[in-house]
Amino acid sequence: MDQFLSPSPLIRGLLTLLLAVGGSQTIATTQPADDSEAWQKAQQLVKQGAFEWDQRVLHGTLPNGMNYAFFDARQDSETAAATTLQIQLIVHAGATDEDKDQLGVAHMVEHMSFRGTEHYPDGVRSALQDIGLIQGRNFNAMTNADVTRYMLTLPSSELATTKQALFILKEMMFESHLSAADWHTEQPIILEEWRGGLSASKNINEQKKAVIRVGSPYPERPVIGTQESILTTPIERIKDFHNSWYAPNNMSLVMVGAMDPTMAKQLIEDTFATVPQQTLPSRKSKDPELDNTLHIDTLSDPESRLNRIAYLFRFAKIEGQNLESRRQQLISYLAKKLLSQQVRRQSDAMPNMSFNAVKGEASPNVDIIAFGTLYNPGEMASHLKTLLTEIERIRYHGFHQSDFDEMLAQAKKTAKQNIQAADSRGVFWLAKINNAVTNRKPLPDPRLHNELAIALLETIELDDVNQMVKQWLAAKDRVAYLQKAGDNHYPEALTATLLEYTVNTIEAEKLAPPLTLQPIAEKSLTVKTNRLPAKLLKHSPDTGISAWQLANGERMWLVESPNAGDQIRFEAIQDFGYLNTLFDSTHSQILAQMMANQAPLGWSKAEEEQWKKRFHVAGSWDQSEHHRTFEVTTNTAHLAAQLGYFQQQALPHELSKEVYDEFMRTLQRRSNSDVTRVSEQFSLQFSLHQYGKQADTATGIKADLEAFLANDRATLSEQAAQLNQRPATYFITAKNVERLRPILSQYLSAIPRVLAPESIAAPIPTPLLKQSEFVTAMAREPRATYKLEGFTPLAWNPNYTIMIPHLADEMNAQFKQVLRGEKQGIYSLRSDIRYDMAKQGVLVSVRFTAAPERIEELNQTTRTLLSTWLKTLGEDWVAEQKPYFEKAQAKRDTLFNTQLNRLKLSLTIAI
Repeated sequence: MDQFLSPSPLIRGLLTLLLAVGGSQTIATTQPADDSEAWQKAQQLVKQGAFEWDQRVLHGTLPNGMNYAFFDARQDSETAAATTLQIQLIVHAGATDEDKDQLGVAHMVEHMSFRGTEHYPDGVRSALQDIGLIQGRNFNAMTNADVTRYMLTLPSSELATTKQALFILKEMMFESHLSAADWHTEQPIILEEWRGGLSASKNINEQKKAVIRVGSPYPERPVIGTQESILTTPIERIKDFHNSWYAPNNMSLVMVGAMDPTMAKQLIEDTFATVPQQTLPSRKSKDPELDNTLHIDTLSDPESRLNRIAYLFRFAKIEGQNLESRRQQLISYLAKKLLSQQVRRQSDAMPNMSFNAVKGEASPNVDIIAFGTLYNPGEMASHLKTLLTEIERIRYHGFHQSDFDEMLAQAKKTAKQNIQAADSRGVFWLAKINNAVTNRKPLPDPRLHNELAIALLETIELDDVNQMVKQWLAAKDRVAYLQKAGDNHYPEALTATLLEYTVNTIEAEKLAPPLTLQPIAEKSLTVKTNRLPAKLLKHSPDTGISAWQLANGERMWLVESPNAGDQIRFEAIQDFGYLNTLFDSTHSQILAQMMANQAPLGWSKAEEEQWKKRFHVAGSWDQSEHHRTFEVTTNTAHLAAQLGYFQQQALPHELSKEVYDEFMRTLQRRSNSDVTRVSEQFSLQFSLHQYGKQADTATGIKADLEAFLANDRATLSEQAAQLNQRPATYFITAKNVERLRPILSQYLSAIPRVLAPESIAAPIPTPLLKQSEFVTAMAREPRATYKLEGFTPLAWNPNYTIMIPHLADEMNAQFKQVLRGEKQGIYSLRSDIRYDMAKQGVLVSVRFTAAPERIEELNQTTRTLLSTWLKTLGEDWVAEQKPYFEKAQAKRDTLFNTQLNRLKLSLTIAI
C-alpha cells in the first residue's frame, strides 16, 4: 500500500496557487522525461497526425465560415452495404445563448423552422414527405442548452433526392418566414411538449441541475421555456434569436452515406456557399465562476421516494490539444475509474450504506466529482459522517499500487483492442463525427489516437493519479445537497455548520487505509449427467421439428434452423408465472427475482460473475402471468458450460445470505415509504373500471411487501426449491440441431423434477366486455392524461404475427396525422394494437396528454377516428396490404429463430 507522498514545499506552494485560481486546470505533479522512449513515441505520433482529422473523413470550411464533414460509408465494411444517407445540420446555439427576454426561444426557432419558408410557404414538412421522408423516423430536430440539431435520414444517396434535401435544409435555416400566424399555430404544440414533460422525476432532476450548475446560465435557461414564456413570447423575440445565430459561420453540416466524396463536397458548396456570413454576437460565459464557496440546497418533491445526501467538488476541466493535456486527460480517466472502483468496494463492505462516486460535467469547462449516499429518515447526520469519512480516507491514503497496475493494464488492453477495431466504427461514425463538430474538435484516426494513449500511459505512475484525486478533493468550490422523500417529515437540515462540525471530527491520520481487493476464488462447476436417452415422441421432417421426452419426464423440442450458423438458441419455460395458486403476485415476482439472482451453491456473486465471464455464459430469466422463462443465445463451444450453469440454477438449494439480505434491505426501504404517485393512483382507478376490481391498491402492495418481509431465509429457500422442481419445457434451435440432442439430454434430464399432474397457473383476469368511462381529478400539474383501452376476445391465428404489428403502425399513423397534425396541441401520443396470448384476445390502446380544457373534445375525436378507421379495414384493404405481408413474412423467414417462435406460439396454451 502506497500512501500519498508529501509534496515538497515548492510543489505544495504551486498546488496552493493553482487551487486559488478558479479557472486553472488540475494537473499532476510529475512530468515525464523528455528523452523517455514512450514520450518520444508520443511526439512521433503527434507528427503523424494523432490530433488531426481522420483522413477517411472529408472535412472543411466554406468561404462563408460553414464547417462540413462527410464520411463515405463504403469505406467501412460494417456500413458498406447501407443505402441510407444521414444528414445533420448543427447550429451552434442553444438555450444558454438566449437573451434574458428570450426564455425557450432557441427551441421555438427549431419548431418554427419547419413552418413556412420562401419556397415552401405552407411549411417544409410536406416537401420532406414528398421526397419519401416520414416525420420522427426520417426527419426530426432537437434543441439543448448549447446547440440545435436538424436531422434527416434519406432512404438512399440518390443525387436528385440529396440535392432536394439539402435545399430544404437551406430554406429552413435561412429563408424561414417566422410569421406571427405560424407562431400562433405552433404555440399549442410547444405548450403540450412542455406539459408532457412535467413529472416528479423531472422536477427533482431540474433541482439537481440547478444546484450542481449554480452560478452558470444553465439553471436559468430551461430549454423548453416556461408556460408563461411559451404563451407570451412575441414573434419578434424569436426573429431576434434567429437573426443573431442562424448564420453559416455558426453552423456545421455532417453527412454519412454511400456517395463519392467529391460529389458530396460539390453538393454542399452549391447549396450553402452563396449564403453570406454575418457578425455573431459575443457569447456569454457558460461556466460558473469557481471560488471558495460551499453551495447548499435541499431538494424535494411530494412523489419522490429517495432520501439522499450528495457532496460535490467543482474544478476546471482539462482542455487542450497537446501532449501534456492528453496525458492529463488519461490520468483523469484512470483516477475516475479507480475512484469509482474504490468507493464501490467500500460501499459493499457497509451493508446499510449505498455509497457511490461519479465524475461529470457542470459546464463546458468545469468538471465535478460527486459523492452520494442514501439515508434513512432520522439518520442523516450519521450517514453524512460516513460519507465524508470515506472521502477523507481516499484523499489521505490514495489508491493501492496493485489496483493502479491492474487499471493501467486494462486501459492499455482497451486501447489495443481499439486499434484492432480501428478499421471499422460501423453505425457509430455519425455519432462520433457529430460529437467532434459539436465540440469544434477534429475526430482523430482511432489507430493513431490509441497508439498515442498507450505511449502516454507508459509515462503515468500511481503518484500522478493520487495527486490528481487529492487536488479534486481539495477544490474550494463545493456543492452539498439533501434530497428528501415526499413522506420524510424529519426536521433534519444540511447546513454549513453541520458539515464543518462533521469534517472537524474526522481524524484522517487515524483512518485505516481503503479496503484492498479480496482475491476471487476460481470456482469449478460440478454438474450431473444422466446417460439415459431421450425418447422420440414426434417428428416432422417437413418442418424440421421433433419432440422428445427426457429421462426425468420433461419435454424437449428441437427445431432445425439452416440460417443459424453456429448460433444456438436455448429456452426453458416453467408454469411459475406471477399469477399462480401458491402465492400472491407480489410474492411470486420477488421470489422469482431472488431465484434468478442466486449463484450456484456456495458461490458469491463475484465468483459467479468471474466464472460466467471466463466461460462465456449468459442468459436471463423473465416472468409473465403464467410462465417463468430462461433464454440465451450461445454457440457450440460454450454450450456445455451454459447447460451446466442452467442446471445449477435449477437445482433445489438454499438461497444465499448475500441475495436474501440485499433484497430484504431494498424491500424494507420500499415498504417504509408512504409515497403514492399520481400515475399509480390513475392506474389503480383504471384497473377498477377495466376489470371490475383494482388489481392492487397502494395499501395492498404495502401489505404484500410487509408480508414478504416476514419470511425468513429458510422459508423462502424451501419455496424456491419447490418451484425449481416444477418441470420445464425446452426449446432449442440450431443448424443440424439433432447433433446437440445427446449433450442436451445428458444435462437436462439430470435435473430433479417433480412431475405435477396440474398446473399452478391461476386464472388470468380479462377486461370487462362493456364500455366504461371515468374522469378523476388527481393531477398535480396543469395536464390531463387520456387513456383508452379496448379488448376483443379472439382465438390465436399464426397470421396475426405479421398482421397485428402492421395494423398498429397504420393506426399510429392515423392518430398522429389527426391528433398531432390536424387537431394540434397533442405532443405525447402512444397508440398500439397487440395480441395478448395469455388473455387470448386483441388489446387496443391510445394514450396522450393534453390541456385539461381540451380533453373532452379530443376524446370525441379519438373515438370517431377509431370507429372510422376500423370501417376502412375490409377485404380491399387486406388485398392492398398483401404485398407488404408477403415481404414481412419473407424477411421473418430469414431469421434463425422464426420457426422456434412459431412453435412456441402454437403450444403456449398447452405448455
